[in-house]
Amino acid sequence: MRLKELDVPTPNFAFYDHPSDENTDFKEKLANMAPHDDNGSELELLQIPESELLAQMTAAKEKDIAEHGGVDPLQETEDHIVVNGREIKKPFVEKPIFAEDHNIAIYYLGGGCKRLFRKIQDRSSRFFSGISIVRRGASYIYEEYIPTNGADVKVYTVGAEYAHAEARKSPAVDGKVTRRSDGKEVRYPIILTNSEKDCAHSIVLAFGQSVCGFDVLRTETKSFVCDVNGWSFVKGSPKYYTDCAQVLYEMTQFQLHPAIDQYNMGELLAQMNQEELEVVSKSVEPRWRELRNVLAVIRHADRTPKQKIKVKTSHPFILKFFDHKKPTEQVKLKTASELRHLLSAMQKIIAEVNTPKDVPIDPKVLEAFMGVQDVLMQDSNFEGINRKCQLKPLKWQQQEEEQRVKTCLLIFKYGGELTDLGGNQASVLGKKYRALMYPSDALSMLSLHSTYIHDLKIYASDEGRVQTTAAYFARSFLDLDEETDIKPILFALVWRDARSNMLLEHSVADSERMKKVKTQLVDILNCNIDFSELNTELDPNALIRGVPVHYLRKTGLGALGNPTAQAWSIYEKIKKICADMQELLASSTPDPERKRVLEQMSKLWNKIRDVMYNAKTGMFDESKFPETLDCAHYDFIHHSEYGINFEGLIAAIRPLATWLVRQEYGISEGAKEEIGKEIAEPLVTKLLNDLVQMKEERKQVETTSRFYFTSEGHIHSLLNLLESRLGIAVGTTTINYSAQILIKMFENTSLPHTEPRRFEVEIWVSPGFQPHKRQPKATDKETWERLSLKIVRTVTLDDLLTCFSDIQVTGMPSQQKPFLQATMV
Repeated sequence: MRLKELDVPTPNFAFYDHPSDENTDFKEKLANMAPHDDNGSELELLQIPESELLAQMTAAKEKDIAEHGGVDPLQETEDHIVVNGREIKKPFVEKPIFAEDHNIAIYYLGGGCKRLFRKIQDRSSRFFSGISIVRRGASYIYEEYIPTNGADVKVYTVGAEYAHAEARKSPAVDGKVTRRSDGKEVRYPIILTNSEKDCAHSIVLAFGQSVCGFDVLRTETKSFVCDVNGWSFVKGSPKYYTDCAQVLYEMTQFQLHPAIDQYNMGELLAQMNQEELEVVSKSVEPRWRELRNVLAVIRHADRTPKQKIKVKTSHPFILKFFDHKKPTEQVKLKTASELRHLLSAMQKIIAEVNTPKDVPIDPKVLEAFMGVQDVLMQDSNFEGINRKCQLKPLKWQQQEEEQRVKTCLLIFKYGGELTDLGGNQASVLGKKYRALMYPSDALSMLSLHSTYIHDLKIYASDEGRVQTTAAYFARSFLDLDEETDIKPILFALVWRDARSNMLLEHSVADSERMKKVKTQLVDILNCNIDFSELNTELDPNALIRGVPVHYLRKTGLGALGNPTAQAWSIYEKIKKICADMQELLASSTPDPERKRVLEQMSKLWNKIRDVMYNAKTGMFDESKFPETLDCAHYDFIHHSEYGINFEGLIAAIRPLATWLVRQEYGISEGAKEEIGKEIAEPLVTKLLNDLVQMKEERKQVETTSRFYFTSEGHIHSLLNLLESRLGIAVGTTTINYSAQILIKMFENTSLPHTEPRRFEVEIWVSPGFQPHKRQPKATDKETWERLSLKIVRTVTLDDLLTCFSDIQVTGMPSQQKPFLQATMV
């Protein structure tokens, strides 16, 4: 019987029946199977070199194809597999049909796989970064990968009305087994949801197995059953043994004497559980001020410079991407297959250059296409985590009663990858949050998370640097093995779905309000006016480029003097840096790596010089100054050994770039409010609901932690809203990498429930890590000291909700129905 027939939620799956298993007697195979202690397959998998395993799997694949007449029975691509005509997208799980073969594999989007096996020594899995092909030579089940926030749930039933549930760290996370002093794996009793209790009831009745166990994969919205095992018992739990004995006794008595009230068992167990809860509650020392929420919005850590290629095109190979799409909507190319198709289109276009054509391709367009091709060919791995392409329709034409795109804008974005320093910053941040943001007498974060007493979620937008920052943070925050590859952490612990993107991603280019502000900033930057007079002589209501003087005074523009003169000074420094690089390249250098890095730096800074100032219009581009500051910080940190004066450029450009980027999200108070809501309202709504739900719904959960990783725009927008609603002074603060807005809510249990001060909210703000020259051996303490995190406001929850009264908060108490279950030991 399949679980789907029981109306029990199960993952999407497909079977692959290998011909070699056609006449296999699995019962006989099980009887002849060596005991686990004598089975060395797990140890072999733990020790085998990756190259040797890959060679074995490649040979098995070639053999499998040959046995099928040269046709591959499993169609493998970079982002999915086709099994019997059914497509299973990566990440997916591969399980042997033979239930006693516990060697399971997870294949990840972008390459690599994790092999899970029976616990041996202190390991339960191993990650192979260079293996992406599936196993051959046997029958397998392929099913969708279900992110479980890093914990597996094991449920043990005794009859249809009793279930004991435990959680453990998922082997898909870091593969390191955490053991107790007696050598047993560390597990934590948890509380089942209503739907999980219903599943337990249905499984027991459907399988006719009163004593059994099953595995649950918990997601944010519902739980999935992925495995059912007969005759399963909890190991090392006296409480379970007591309950189990009582339930089995009652079940036996009922079968022998049907007249006995079957539900006496339920009443007895309920009484026993209540007594257990009273003992546990008396053993915990109460605090008058309990931490209820830790909510943080965090910018990604240090990254490489972001780069983009923009070009207008009407080439049919590019317009073909709009086929079967709405002609008025942009097309995004991000997956491996989409980027491969883009590369194929570029290669076809470039190959046709020398072919006689009626309309030759524009040289600038060809140069852009060649640039896209070069970037895509730098890495055979077509993962879209740090590369993506947007196609925005610009012109349309009518063809056979159908509107078709005639011209589009191609925007290819690349770079912006998290650096090693960025990984270290995120790791230090996770470690410090674990150590400093929670009560000193709390259990470890992993223990709390596994018991679900601590309800943890980590969200990230779809930007690669944001997701990777979140993964490094999660690994450190939960004190996982530091040697673990970051990819399994990312898929297991970081929510990156459409809902997360709705909260944490916003297209600045599509904002009409921001376009208006951009026009004002371009005018102010290029008007050649000395604004130092703002502080004294000008009429507060006078307009300068459409903006009242009293607004400009509040922004600190007067301290900049003449921004146009500053822009020219900065531009000259950039030209000097370009010249210095050319001089270094011209000098003889025996080190090819040094020359390669200098060539890359020179190419980037020449591009910055060329796009910052438009000689035809005589105008500076305001958006290039913050970008240039980021690039200068990057080279100052990572390439200081080349002796180029990036420090001088940073000192010159920082005041203007900081002012411009702060005003990009609104110059006037009204504009800041409008743009702040446009960008951050979904996130603000979620934050407020997090607080209210914790106040209204708190039962077994003691603390809720939510970490939202995003880009700079959301930090600025949220700061502007806090500034206008709560009076938090932000001013011209530079928003560096790992900038944070932290919200902590406490419950004062000594106050009545009707007292507004019972729930108090602290708001903390950090501008992020101060840029510094890279120090490969810097300690965590030295890294942490470069980050300032301070409380800027304390308010009651009621006052906070009043300040955001226009935001709809939907937190409502949930209803729980009774079910007999083991309590926490």
